[in-house]
Amino acid sequence: MITVISFLFFYLTIYFVGRGVISFFKLKNDNIYGIPINIFYPIVALFYLGNLSLVLNFFTKITYQITIFSLVIPLLLNFLNLQKIKTFLNLKNLSLYIGTPLVLGISSANINLAYDAGLYHLNHQNWLRSEKIVFGLSNNHMRFGYSSIIEYINVHFWFNENFLFLHFTNLIFMVVFFQVIYIFLFTDFYKFSLSVLIYGFLDNFGFNGGKNGFVEVESIAKQDTPFAIMFILSTFLLFQFYKEDLRKNTRTTTTIIFIFCLLSVQLRLLGFINLIFFLIILIIKFDVIKSLRIILRENYFLSFLGVLFILKNLITSSCLFYPVKITCFDSFVWTTGNYSSPGAESDVLANFHIALRFSNLDSWFSQWMSKDINNTVFKNFIITFFVILIFNLVIKFLNKEKLNRVNIFYFIYTFFSLFIWLITAPSIRMGVGIFLTVVLVISIIFQNKDNKLIKKNIFIFSSIYFIVLGLVPQTNNYFSLINNLTSGEIRKIETPVINYTDNKVGYGVLPEKGDQCWINLECVRNASVIKDEYFSYVIFKR
Repeated sequence: MITVISFLFFYLTIYFVGRGVISFFKLKNDNIYGIPINIFYPIVALFYLGNLSLVLNFFTKITYQITIFSLVIPLLLNFLNLQKIKTFLNLKNLSLYIGTPLVLGISSANINLAYDAGLYHLNHQNWLRSEKIVFGLSNNHMRFGYSSIIEYINVHFWFNENFLFLHFTNLIFMVVFFQVIYIFLFTDFYKFSLSVLIYGFLDNFGFNGGKNGFVEVESIAKQDTPFAIMFILSTFLLFQFYKEDLRKNTRTTTTIIFIFCLLSVQLRLLGFINLIFFLIILIIKFDVIKSLRIILRENYFLSFLGVLFILKNLITSSCLFYPVKITCFDSFVWTTGNYSSPGAESDVLANFHIALRFSNLDSWFSQWMSKDINNTVFKNFIITFFVILIFNLVIKFLNKEKLNRVNIFYFIYTFFSLFIWLITAPSIRMGVGIFLTVVLVISIIFQNKDNKLIKKNIFIFSSIYFIVLGLVPQTNNYFSLINNLTSGEIRKIETPVINYTDNKVGYGVLPEKGDQCWINLECVRNASVIKDEYFSYVIFKR
């Protein structure tokens, strides 16, 4: 139980860090399309922590001292603006800000490190803790080239070598997502909320026991769920930004949307869909000059962070956007050797994820469906899709509503997202945010402003919310919680102790068994790599 309560305190700490950041940048406490901005405080906090690490790592390693400084300063800024903190304590907010984290925190009872944590995630974070930015780091391990911002966030939470706190950062994204869904239950977007809750409920049933592509609690160090959540939240904000009158789009709204779109890109390259459409909408609503002014003048610091992230990519992988071949350079000392070869990383990824190939669609679909997870989720999602569609049609009929005119923009956005996902990396875990977008578009088509149904069913809606929320932590977490109910210690998750062997053809050591290096900086995946040093910066060369 102490572990669950620890997550609650972790969430509240991150919440007030985000509040301090918002106060520092003097953003107004606006409602952003029906969502109180304070709901987004934790996301803003993680964005701040990750990008602070990004900036500082150009000049120094990320130490505990930096972490303490990064957390304490924003927390102190809260005292400059104590107004409205008391509103945090009403009954509705307690269920939102206390109940939701507590339920999701139960997932900590039986969580463990992901396989990829040992493969590259933890060692990547270890490099951030141990060295300034490393040139050619992807030569050490090709997956270091992806350099997701989640590594820069998690580097702050290596508390006493207990990696449980890395799970807490993932849970922050889930808490915010479900809080948004809860708020929407009592607004004009209640159909979207109910559709999402149906989606989540049906995730527990179906072919092979269930699983239809809904957001899920992942093993420690994975980042699929954070990306999915940022993708759908960004998509919702973009849809409203496109739809709403210009006067309703304040500087705060534009800034939050920019942060969310940029964070999506920093989490995964597929997030560029959000950023591209943000720019398109700006041009549609304004013009090219005004759009550039909004990006470069009103949000110059965010633009700077975006450029810095690209520069980081170039330094670590010799590519602006690794592993996209056309963005890579072959003239640097640290040039990554595999992107231009027949076994290019982008091609390797496409083959691994069974990316769409138009030359033989039948063969591709058969191959894609041959993966058990793809087969299961595809069938279950189709069933879920029709259930949600029928649900929205029934509500429409009962309320005697006329069918709204469909906005083609939403379909263009969705089909473009699906297309890019299919031709790049159509793994189920990569597409969860897009599946949620499909659900969003269905609910928008059938959206109405008649809230009679809301007023009559507040208790029922809230009950459905907590039932679905309670299903998110798996059953084994509840059993583990019960078995350790009286434990007075927070759960500790450590890396395994493994043996290494000398690398005979290059720098460092290799795992004696398997391919997981865990947190050994001397351990390499590419045996032929050479480590060098220039002006106190580490550089890896082929």
